[in-house]
Amino acid sequence: MNCWKPIVRPLVATLLCSWITPSFAGHREIECGSVHGRYNFCSTGSHGDVELQRQLSFASCDEGRSWGVERDGIWVDNGCNGRFRVEDEGHGKHGGNKTAIVAGAVGLAVLGAILLNSKKSDGDSGASGGADGDGWSSESTGSVPAWAVGNYHGYNPRRRAEVVLALGSGGRVKAEMQGRTHYGSASGDTVTLDSGQRFRISRTDTGLRLSDMDEQGNIIDFYRDR
Repeated sequence: MNCWKPIVRPLVATLLCSWITPSFAGHREIECGSVHGRYNFCSTGSHGDVELQRQLSFASCDEGRSWGVERDGIWVDNGCNGRFRVEDEGHGKHGGNKTAIVAGAVGLAVLGAILLNSKKSDGDSGASGGADGDGWSSESTGSVPAWAVGNYHGYNPRRRAEVVLALGSGGRVKAEMQGRTHYGSASGDTVTLDSGQRFRISRTDTGLRLSDMDEQGNIIDFYRDR
């Protein structure tokens, strides 16, 4: 074991420095606005922290009420229009470079395995990488297929009414019909509104279709807004 000391000590120092030394976060600014007071989603791709830099509308922009953050973008509603600062993925005001922290922790774990000469080091390393992969996390409150995220308009022939629909990547749903607004959530191919109605989502050439799961024949075809 003594033969490892000349190698281990500088390695420990290097790992500790890489762990506790933050790097400067990259960022970008985007504008996102609610058109005619309606829900809108602005895609950003993967990102870190997001904060409102400047309100550009007369309507107030209140986080959680008229704007918020999804897994891969920003949503706005109720007339909010603003300029947002979007940190690069793994960076933000709450902890610097998260990737460097994780890498440092993994490095120290591997180093500990070497020092202990553990025969199970390979198995432990595999276990330490058991985080959620790309795509929808099992911890999410809801999710929709990537192709379905966006804003739509359609017509409900049974109710004889136009319908405006918005689907967020995190499963947030908003539907407007006959002057009333309904909110809900999506999970997989199912949409559940606050009224208790449940719909099945299916893809069409021009958008999507919602089929009422409890009221047979209540089918609404939606066209994606351009």
